[in-house]
Amino acid sequence: MVERVNGKISLQQYMETNIWTPLNITTATFRLNERSDLKEKLPEMMFRQGLNHPIYGTTMSPGGRIIPGIDEKEEVIAVEELPDDHMEGVDSGSQSDDDFGGGGAYCSAPDFAKILSSLCSNNGKLLRSYMVNEMFRPQLGPEARARVQKFFAIKQINDIFAGGLPQTNAPLPLDWGLGGMLVMEDVPSSLGLMGNKRGVRRSKGSMFWAGLPNLYWWMDRQAGVSGFYASQLLPQGDPRSIELFGEFEEWVYEKAGCGVKGDGIGISASL
Repeated sequence: MVERVNGKISLQQYMETNIWTPLNITTATFRLNERSDLKEKLPEMMFRQGLNHPIYGTTMSPGGRIIPGIDEKEEVIAVEELPDDHMEGVDSGSQSDDDFGGGGAYCSAPDFAKILSSLCSNNGKLLRSYMVNEMFRPQLGPEARARVQKFFAIKQINDIFAGGLPQTNAPLPLDWGLGGMLVMEDVPSSLGLMGNKRGVRRSKGSMFWAGLPNLYWWMDRQAGVSGFYASQLLPQGDPRSIELFGEFEEWVYEKAGCGVKGDGIGISASL
């Protein structure tokens, strides 16, 4: 759709012109085979061995050994210990004929954090101010909102998509914006850090979402902070990743000293 309404240019060309170049992003591409400088830095997809939840696919063996990919000598063991749906579609070196907008781009964690920082600070480099405001406006009606909150009250779903946000007033008050999930109340600190002077981990109105191999990002416009935690680890909702992500997020607020809206501090952590 984006290609058709923009003179049939490729999605790669469109994003280079309108997103990557304005933010000085140099590591983003849909065509990894054309970027040998990036391909050689691409980490393998890792897997945590052990039993997984039969419904949600999250690990039931948090202390399981982490292995890189599927080795021929370990193939039988790995297939027995990991669900089939985690064996497909995770070849990080594959190349599509199309610029697959659903999940075909490659980018470094610091460069991706530039996008979050730009939108969080509403600096006008990507979208006009009113468009960013619309992105953060709740979109769900009462019934849909209640269903989403009930869904996210399930621990495994919270772990997969929300990075295990604490739910002191369950269900976690959530809504959906045009760019991701929104928290509709302040999320309390679970580690006792007082980074924004109120013991709040994430402010009301913050947007967040996640990616399959334990990727978590958030944008807190009230505090002026955004962050991105990246890994190449399956299955999703890994408890060790969630623990580290929570500590990372709280550390960001503590170091930023966020008591008032800032200029959009973007920080990334990658594993």
